[in-house]
Amino acid sequence: MDTDPPQQPPQQPPQPPQQPHIIVVISGINKRPHGEENNDGKDDNDSDEAWEMPTKRSKSDASSPSSSSTDTGIDECNKSDCDHLDYEDQEIDPKDQELGNITQVNNISDLIHLGNLYHCRRRTSYMGINLYRLHKLRTPLKKLDKMIGLQKIKENIVNQIVYFLSGLQGNQDDMMHTIIEGPPGSGKTEVGRILGEIYMTMGLLDKNVFKIVKRSDLVGRYLGHTCMKTQAVIDSCAGGVMFIDEAYSLGDNEGRDSFSKECLDTLNQNLSDNKGKFLCIIAGYTDALDRNFFAFNDGLRRRFTFKYVIEKYTAEELRDIFLSKVNDFGWSISPEVNLTQFFTKNYQLFPHFGGDIETLFLNLRIYHGRRIFCLDKTQHRKKLTQEDFDQGLRIFSGHRKKDNDDNMSMKLCSMYL
Repeated sequence: MDTDPPQQPPQQPPQPPQQPHIIVVISGINKRPHGEENNDGKDDNDSDEAWEMPTKRSKSDASSPSSSSTDTGIDECNKSDCDHLDYEDQEIDPKDQELGNITQVNNISDLIHLGNLYHCRRRTSYMGINLYRLHKLRTPLKKLDKMIGLQKIKENIVNQIVYFLSGLQGNQDDMMHTIIEGPPGSGKTEVGRILGEIYMTMGLLDKNVFKIVKRSDLVGRYLGHTCMKTQAVIDSCAGGVMFIDEAYSLGDNEGRDSFSKECLDTLNQNLSDNKGKFLCIIAGYTDALDRNFFAFNDGLRRRFTFKYVIEKYTAEELRDIFLSKVNDFGWSISPEVNLTQFFTKNYQLFPHFGGDIETLFLNLRIYHGRRIFCLDKTQHRKKLTQEDFDQGLRIFSGHRKKDNDDNMSMKLCSMYL
């Protein structure tokens, strides 16, 4: 058994001698001590995930580089290795070599690059762009950029960010409610989480709430109960995001469910009356949402301003998703394995895309563990071979065939009930 060497406590740098505090009061300037840093690192699988965010201000101030020290980071920062004392407060020089030749933002990488240029003294804004905001946005933007595919969605989100950071919306509380459509396993929930984090970081939402809601959370057991139950859930999401997964489950094909209509009527009223107080994101399949959600209330569709459609992943994108998971787990793949050929040949076995890739990878790891159980672990551990792929796929396919057979049996039984 490997034994980790004893860890030495980190050496604390010597503390500099304290200097006397000097307070300068200048009329018209209001600064607070800077020190706010985004404390990311929460588990993305937590449905009530919390993010540290600046306090919400009026939306017209979201892009202002001098609206507050908390938003710009221009006051003394608390980083011991920061060289801010070497610089005076100043606007970044357009000829700054680090800036490069960016004259417009074309993609996520451009936004991340601008955010990287932030410096608490030397670069707090550029051409009216709040670099501190972009600095804070880097974490959710990197998560979005890391997602495979979704090029159109990424482009639309960049457009939104640029719009709000430009302060063009004024003091208006625009409807931000969003539809995310796509097949199962395509990453709808993850896109919703990232959107919520982006809006919170920009100050468009003021609470660290991201609540995943299902039909059972909204629909009551008797007439009149549903309205109160739905309203209570909406109230609990005030200032944050209410994410309704499989929103089509709120209705039925024939539109005869009075409980569903009561729920959707309550939601519809809140979408407009409280449009600036919470963000509603619904997710599901296009046809099912049209039939079982929007058909229940004519006003629902126009209250969802943004719509993102996640297309089916290609074989090459499934390969990239698999590679990403292998790297995240710290595993490797033998050079003999042709991943492109593997996913092209077996593409039809993965209709649930990301979910199926997770299951496949688990089955490959399980067979790998069996194969190397009595072998030299230093040479074979966590390296997937062609045999692991062949046998792991066989296990995966066997489970999938059993699931399909069970579903067919249930359908046949229901025909005779």
